[in-house]
Amino acid sequence: MRASLAGPVGVFVTAALLSAGAVTLYVRQFVDTNAYIGIGELPFHRIEYWWLMAVWLMVVALVTPARPRAPSDVFLCLYVVGCALWSASYWPATGLLDVGGAAVLMAVLVFPALAVQATRVFVSRASRVGSPWLAMFGRDQLVPTIIGLLLLAALLSYRVAGDDAGFSFEEAHVRRLQGRDTFSGNAVAAYLLQMSANGLAPFVAFLGVLRRSKLAMLSAIGFAMLCFWLLGLKSPVVNVLVLGGLGWLVRSGRVGSVTAMLTSALAAVLALAVIELWLFDISLIAEFGIRRVILVNATIQSYFADALSHTRWLALLASGFDLAGHPTAEYYIGATYMGSELTNANTNAFLHELSVNGVLGYLAVVAGACVVLGWCDRVWLRDHRADGFAFAAILGILMVEQAFTTALISSGLVLCILMSSLFSRRVAAAARPVPAL
Repeated sequence: MRASLAGPVGVFVTAALLSAGAVTLYVRQFVDTNAYIGIGELPFHRIEYWWLMAVWLMVVALVTPARPRAPSDVFLCLYVVGCALWSASYWPATGLLDVGGAAVLMAVLVFPALAVQATRVFVSRASRVGSPWLAMFGRDQLVPTIIGLLLLAALLSYRVAGDDAGFSFEEAHVRRLQGRDTFSGNAVAAYLLQMSANGLAPFVAFLGVLRRSKLAMLSAIGFAMLCFWLLGLKSPVVNVLVLGGLGWLVRSGRVGSVTAMLTSALAAVLALAVIELWLFDISLIAEFGIRRVILVNATIQSYFADALSHTRWLALLASGFDLAGHPTAEYYIGATYMGSELTNANTNAFLHELSVNGVLGYLAVVAGACVVLGWCDRVWLRDHRADGFAFAAILGILMVEQAFTTALISSGLVLCILMSSLFSRRVAAAARPVPAL
């Protein structure tokens, strides 16, 4: 699955193979085990289904960097695979979208990637102008400061939820629900925990591998395990490992392999699920792992697209669809399409913004993402500071299921960027990482 060898052609072939695996799981398992959410057979007999899938995958191949060279490339790789790929084959599953509606959904999902690519041209011309760093403290103080914040977050979180902690996988959902109640009256602990789990811990994992700091990496892993122990959260563990792996790729000059490695890992998981399905007539890997990433993601996107298709043009321009008294668009989708007032149907940041603030809000978030990623690219091109790779990856991961402002503020990305900027003064002992890309 080494897409980087053949550029867009290789990416297209890779995307087609991944889609074939996804379709196999859908036909052999998902359509039966998940019929209760309202999905049906895929329309293989309709030529327009195959035509749109081919066009969709070609567009995906054009916006996915075959060999990443800058932080924004890493974001694009994670965003396209996480948000824009799977609906190419799953868009008819709910029966709510026709070909035209699916084409609009494709455009909504792909346009941010095109905007990020266009921003690169401007950044490359402006990379020599000015300095993006505040540089108040030495670089060697950054990791100890983040570890200190992680310790503070761990202490406050333990005081709030330590009595209900445990390592049981079966009761992880229970711990998560209990955590909503226990942290509801402790805003400082709640926000610091969220910022640390989603931002600081992955960032320090990246820095730990990049700078060969065992203490930093162990601190990140320890905090991620604490999140699972306290609240049953699994994503911090995955994010810490992913960012640590990215740190190794940047340090060794192999960041250009990100696309090939990510798609190879996905292909391996899909292949294992298909083999398990063939041997045992059901795949637990697919049902408890792949399903959430592929099927639920694509299904919820179809629900959002359908809700938007029933919105008046004037409202769609500035305010999105009517929430009918629900606190967020995600809860509206959960109540209206999934039959539960308590279901929080998370979707990607761009589709979320289009749903709550219309086209203008959608364009504003696209512009905001371009600004953040442009900053990340600029500090790499101008100062060869690799921190931007971590920020781009964190943003790409978070925006798969979080609003843009939530990813920036509540999940701590702005805090990470600010600390990186403050702790950027050169010191004599600091080695300047300049991976050969």
